[in-house]
Amino acid sequence: MHNNNSLPPYVSLHDKVILYDGICRLCAGWAKFIIRHDHKHHFKLVTVQSPEGQALLAHFNLPLDHYEAMALIEGTQIYTQSTAFIRVMARLPWIFKGAAICWIIPKFIRDYLYKKIALNRYRLFGKNDSCIMPTPDHTARFLDKAIDDIDKSSYEYQMLYLLLGKDQYQHLPPIIKEFHQSPNSVWQGSARVGGNNSLLLNIIRTINSLPKIAPQAPINVSVHYRDNEEVWVRQFGQNTFTSYLGCDLNKKLMYERIGLLRFYFKLRVEANALHWDFDSFSFLHCPLPKFLAPKANARESISEYGKYQFMAYVHLPMLGSLVDYDGELEPASK
Repeated sequence: MHNNNSLPPYVSLHDKVILYDGICRLCAGWAKFIIRHDHKHHFKLVTVQSPEGQALLAHFNLPLDHYEAMALIEGTQIYTQSTAFIRVMARLPWIFKGAAICWIIPKFIRDYLYKKIALNRYRLFGKNDSCIMPTPDHTARFLDKAIDDIDKSSYEYQMLYLLLGKDQYQHLPPIIKEFHQSPNSVWQGSARVGGNNSLLLNIIRTINSLPKIAPQAPINVSVHYRDNEEVWVRQFGQNTFTSYLGCDLNKKLMYERIGLLRFYFKLRVEANALHWDFDSFSFLHCPLPKFLAPKANARESISEYGKYQFMAYVHLPMLGSLVDYDGELEPASK
């Protein structure tokens, strides 16, 4: 598996793209197999010989003229050889999922067997004079350059754009867009950290590394990517709080994962600010009842001095205010 912190060209946030050799008869048969059995349209296809395929290979620093194996791109990651094959088969109907048992075979053995076939595929199966072009009814299965006018270079941009839509996204203040398009950069500033100061709430804060109450604290925030999630690292003084953000496109909700809990939010743009409206929460992916739900919301906005401004609030039933902080940030380089 190879990882690149930015999304590849032509690839959206939750795309699963299969790269294959378009002139290999075996590979072309594999593409037809995917089209026939991928009833839920999990995958998109692209040949390594196409301009899009070449751009994807270059993005992951793979050879442009020597194709040894199929590859599977998922977000910022690419899987090759037997791992790619098994991950694809696991997404197909149940009759093919049995291939996942290959996980128990040591990777170096299954990759060796895969490579032996891949290196001899032309001799064993022959090749076509040109890449097989999709028929009109299969065109939607293939990746192409017909992308919209958004910059697909960062995961954050994708998440906000997909959840907000084009119209709302365009109304975001530039400083919020800049924050969400600055992977691996550090933003710094100061924050006020409030909340109820009870023994139980302080224990919960300590267990979850939540910021401690302070009238004013320096804060550094950095965001990077891992497995199609944003990893937010917030350092309040000497205390570091990490959470993981992703999106559920079926529900059109963003989630924030803290430990074993997931908090789901509906995003909206109003009054020159990005609002996070609490929707629901779950424990180990199991929805929790509404009467246990906290009162929670957050907001990203722009200060009167043009800085990135943030606010977060979480109130637990019968216990009080667990999280209550706000502050301002600017890029550390400024």
